[in-house]
Amino acid sequence: MERIVIDLPSIYCPIHLRAHPNEEQFQKKALAWMNSFGLLPSESHRTKVIETDSHSWIPRMALELEPSYDKIQFLVDYTYMAYITDDYLDVRENASMAEDMTMIPFDIISALEAPEQVSKESGHGRLVAAWADLGTRAQKFSIPFFNEIFLRGNKGWMLGELTEWIMTERAFKPSLQDWMKYRPSAGGAEVTIDALTLTIGEIPVVELSMPAVRALKKAALLIGEIDNDLFSHGREIWLHENGGRKKPPDTIVDILERQNGCSRAEAIEEAVTLRNTWMRFMLDLRDQLTPSASLPLRRYMTVLVNLIVRNLTCCATMGRYTNPDGDHPGAVTINYTITDTPPPEGPPALNIPGADWWYDQLAKR
Repeated sequence: MERIVIDLPSIYCPIHLRAHPNEEQFQKKALAWMNSFGLLPSESHRTKVIETDSHSWIPRMALELEPSYDKIQFLVDYTYMAYITDDYLDVRENASMAEDMTMIPFDIISALEAPEQVSKESGHGRLVAAWADLGTRAQKFSIPFFNEIFLRGNKGWMLGELTEWIMTERAFKPSLQDWMKYRPSAGGAEVTIDALTLTIGEIPVVELSMPAVRALKKAALLIGEIDNDLFSHGREIWLHENGGRKKPPDTIVDILERQNGCSRAEAIEEAVTLRNTWMRFMLDLRDQLTPSASLPLRRYMTVLVNLIVRNLTCCATMGRYTNPDGDHPGAVTINYTITDTPPPEGPPALNIPGADWWYDQLAKR
């Protein structure tokens, strides 16, 4: 099998996160919890799950917010389940796939809404039973605003999964504007922020609805999804060529390559330039908003930035993207560097109609 090499230009990210001292304990507990539902049936499955680095995602993103141990463990278990579910929905290749893909998202949402009605013998068995357990634990926190936001976020994620499945089945070619609309839901960035509400606290609606805060969130989500696409691009190529999988929906690299009629290397360079420009915009806007922000909003903005940082470092180091199926370590090589040097000020050279209003939120200097 031919090895795939992805070369990335320097990625701008001047912020660094510390490891949580209890990450190994979080992982040990999470693996035991998943095993209790039979979700790690083979060594290959176990390797794939471990290589998502799910035990360190939330702990590092939320470290400075000092949430309780049980809240972090819940979010670690949730992160593992998100990856397991994403893979489950990706690899089902049988006659009942359409029915499975139609009902699994609804089974999962039902399990979160009414976990007491789910048993290990219900539809999709152990997978949905594990989601029901998460639903029970979420309700035990007795935080109404979190339960509402968490449920809404997972509904959005399931809609995104269904959208990507339809795109795959129909070989649909999304535009860049299409990608900006569906990818934050399908890729999991938005539901991750919603889940982290558990560590942030309730944020005043008047602040969340501010155009500047909405622009900040949208930029964070899209930066994270660009990074996901850059680092997963080689994995998707390998799985398509060697794993017998249908080609998944286009990444931003595919879209830019097709839209601009350029090479893959040129499309990768343009995608990195775009995310670097947006990263600078986001940090500038955060600094502008911080002095007048409430404590919950400041915590929210911290999480938005930390989402990008942790997502980037995970993408760059986790085996999921270099060992695509859990049995071929080193099948994909990703060459990258991270720089503290910011790009020039101002909007990206690439015209993005859905993002041009963001820059109206920056104060004139």
